[in-house]
Amino acid sequence: MSDAHVFIYGNDMRSMPGRRVLEPFEAQRFHAEANGVLYASSASFPVAVLDESAESTVIGELVQLRPGTLQVVLSTLASSHGYFKEGDPRNLFELKRIKVRFFGGEEIDDVYAFVAPNSFSTKGVECVPSGDWRLYRETLADKLYQSRMTGSATNQPAAQTNVG
Repeated sequence: MSDAHVFIYGNDMRSMPGRRVLEPFEAQRFHAEANGVLYASSASFPVAVLDESAESTVIGELVQLRPGTLQVVLSTLASSHGYFKEGDPRNLFELKRIKVRFFGGEEIDDVYAFVAPNSFSTKGVECVPSGDWRLYRETLADKLYQSRMTGSATNQPAAQTNVG
C-alpha cells in the first residue's frame, strides 16, 4: 500500500454528493471504521469525534492515495471542510492522524482525517447512532418521502425537510 491515506466518513464517500473530489488522487478505497461518535451538524455534513477508547464506531472509507498527491488532497479537503490552518479559531474541523480498521479487523495507523475540533459542542446537534453517514442520509430521505406522501411535512420549516 501507498504510505498516504485519508479516512473519509461523509459526503466524500462513494455514492455521496462529493465523491468525485478524491477520484483523481485515489489508488484504491476500502470500507473502514474508526472508534468515535458521528454527529449530524446539519442535513448537509457530518462531524466525527474520534477517540480510540470509544465503544462506538464511525463508518467510512480509507482512501489510499496515489504517490505524490497527499499535499494536494489535504489542501483540497481543507478548503472544502472549512480548515484554514492548525489552531485557527475559524476551523470547522481539525486535521488529525488517526488509527482506522478495515472491516476485517486489520488496523492501520497514521491516517489523515478531518475531525471535530476541540471546541466542538454536541449541544443542538443530532447523534448518528449507527455511525454511518450514508445510512443516516438514506433514512432521512426515506422520512422526507414518507412525510410528503402523507402530507405531514406541509407545516415543517424548510431546514427540517431539506436533505441537500
